[in-house]
Amino acid sequence: MTPSPKTMTDRPPIDPKEAEVYQFCGHGLAARVLPAQCVIVEAPTTDRMEELLPIEVDIVKNTVASRRREFSTGRACARVALSRLGVQPAAIPADEHRAPVWPDGVIGSLSHTRGHTAVAVAHQTRYASIGLDIEAEGRLDDSLVEMICTTEEVRSLRRGSMPLSAAALYVFSAKESFYKCQYPLTHRMLEFHDVQVELELERDRFRVQPLVELPELALERPVVGRFARCCQLIATGVALEPIAESRHPRGVRSA
Repeated sequence: MTPSPKTMTDRPPIDPKEAEVYQFCGHGLAARVLPAQCVIVEAPTTDRMEELLPIEVDIVKNTVASRRREFSTGRACARVALSRLGVQPAAIPADEHRAPVWPDGVIGSLSHTRGHTAVAVAHQTRYASIGLDIEAEGRLDDSLVEMICTTEEVRSLRRGSMPLSAAALYVFSAKESFYKCQYPLTHRMLEFHDVQVELELERDRFRVQPLVELPELALERPVVGRFARCCQLIATGVALEPIAESRHPRGVRSA
């Protein structure tokens, strides 16, 4: 049976000891792009190296300070999120492509930009995978637009009301959230032109159509995701429901 959606106010109160990490930064940006069954944690990006477990320290001990801040804040937020999900907090190592390795039975995604970190986790019984991306609002250079967007995407964006260089950032973020969502299921490193995004700016959502075969996802229609804007940040999110053994292919839930 599908759990009934919960609002943010249905979630347990925040322990004062967790308040420094567990916060929704006023706007709850990430919570606006993923389903309510996900636990969302957002926090300022700071140095939290002292909170890392040994296996995590080994991953970033020889990296630059900015990478250590992003990594340590992400892991600190992730452990709070796991606790709020009812899962025993544990080390969250990374695979060979720097993707987080979540505890058994948990799916998750994390993102950081311009001093802001966000983490989302959920039970694997509820979603097959989720993807979250946060970007600082701005414009992309023309050279990056061509690298990120397909010819059809550029044609579509030019017909819209938003400047091409600004709209292309939304396409970039949508692709990033889809990439993060599909990777745990396919273990494929996709290129930007391997998927095509259609923005629906008036509805705060987008559609992603893979242009390469991804049989592990069993998609029967484009993936629908959501985006949100606040405080000069944009967020995009995608959630895929589990593949039921009795039906294949499966549909995609709008995040």
